[in-house]
Amino acid sequence: MWETHSGLDAYSQPLNALRITLLSLDELVSSDSGDTGEEEDLRWQVSRSVDITASHDADARHQLIEDVFIVYTNFNNALSDLSRTSGSKPRVIEEDQVAGKEPVDGLTEVRVTTVTTEDMDDWFVDAELRFPLIAAVTPHVANRTDPTTAAAEIGLNMELVPEPERIRAEAIYIAAVASFEVFLNRVIGVLVDERPQLLRESKDSFSATRLLDAQNLKQIHAEIRNKFISDRTNTFDKRNKFLVTQLGDEASTSVLDDIVAVRNVLVHHAGVVTAANVAGLAQSRYQVDDRLAITSNTTKRAIERLVKYASQLVTMARQEAGR
Repeated sequence: MWETHSGLDAYSQPLNALRITLLSLDELVSSDSGDTGEEEDLRWQVSRSVDITASHDADARHQLIEDVFIVYTNFNNALSDLSRTSGSKPRVIEEDQVAGKEPVDGLTEVRVTTVTTEDMDDWFVDAELRFPLIAAVTPHVANRTDPTTAAAEIGLNMELVPEPERIRAEAIYIAAVASFEVFLNRVIGVLVDERPQLLRESKDSFSATRLLDAQNLKQIHAEIRNKFISDRTNTFDKRNKFLVTQLGDEASTSVLDDIVAVRNVLVHHAGVVTAANVAGLAQSRYQVDDRLAITSNTTKRAIERLVKYASQLVTMARQEAGR
């Protein structure tokens, strides 16, 4: 109803739609429901891990959760003690900005780290985790299944179930980048519509059958347009190449390559850095096999950068159209 207002142009709808979506996502990632303490997070992980394991006695669920929670609390404490006594320090992989801290070069001294495991040998794991977990699980599964298997399943689930904040932050991060992709596709569509010569100069080919089956010239034009746009928007590299060609180097999406790299690791590799994508994370200190440390602040910073780029891109496109 309002899109045809004289004060609006073809870029207003995609830009405002992105802003609204990212603002909503930013509010979600900032909400208190994702802000819990370490003890609450651990208890949540334990309860999910136990619930996924079907071999326990449902009537004793609460006590099993409590027993497993105690095992993992003790294990985490032992792991912290090991790091202190061995002299090994967790490797810093990303510095995280938090409220109340003044950023230095965009970052503060607050750090997100990986857990150092180089001193954690099989003996340590057996004594501090495996054997205590089997002992905790046995009374609840003895009449149903092998306690060792049940303990192993719960242990596996504990490795698979992420922390609540991580679930929230990663899901919102992925959604934000997906919304940004839609925005870029729409902007590229507008740029194509403003430049009819692009379709006239296109070397895209169509079969005689598709042309003969078209109901009218308008449908043929729509097919040519849609294919032209689709071929230039199915990867970030292709979007970038088209935008730079039409608007210049300042329109390059390469300034967001690290955000795209994080999204790809989350979507395609379950958040584990691989040799193929470690180069895209060069601004951080991630190494191959690291697990991405995505926090609420990580996601909020990414959203801010996406909004900033989107606004700048539309400004460039409008200036180019006004020439």
